[in-house]
Amino acid sequence: MTKQQGRHAEVSALLMRELELVRDPLDQCELWMELAKSAGAAGDAAGAGAALEEIHKLDPERVEVIEKLVKAHEGRDQAKHLRYMEELLAFKEKKKDAQALRELYLRLGAAYAADQKRDKSFNMYQKLVALDDAFIPAWQAMADHFIREAQWDQARLMLEEALERAARQKDAPRAAGT
Repeated sequence: MTKQQGRHAEVSALLMRELELVRDPLDQCELWMELAKSAGAAGDAAGAGAALEEIHKLDPERVEVIEKLVKAHEGRDQAKHLRYMEELLAFKEKKKDAQALRELYLRLGAAYAADQKRDKSFNMYQKLVALDDAFIPAWQAMADHFIREAQWDQARLMLEEALERAARQKDAPRAAGT
């Protein structure tokens, strides 16, 4: 056991005793957060994830916790990773945060594709194009979808659209400067 792991074990024991005494959900969330930080510092990703999930049960509206849960489960538990990405997407859609939505639609589309959920993947890419049709990665993602589906003509059209839009974006600053 490393020194950091030993400290984590001590801190965990103290926090767990304190959790038994505390009744206020907000205070419990803070204790679970301390436990998550301690576990993360000791390299205990599973312990950190479990503590974050406890916070999420107590306060499902904490977006920063959902963001951490997305990262915690990425590459480890695909089902939980997708579930938390979907929750995060729902919050960002309510807030109409275009920058965050672009990123989430793209990431969630890729995650669905990796999980062989092609219809859901395509739906994310369609939402991405509808949100911002000047966002070149959206068109590239649509092309990738059609390539995976062996729909070569559709893939070519999406790539041509991406190239056309990229050329327009490249020429736009020149036109504005003349």
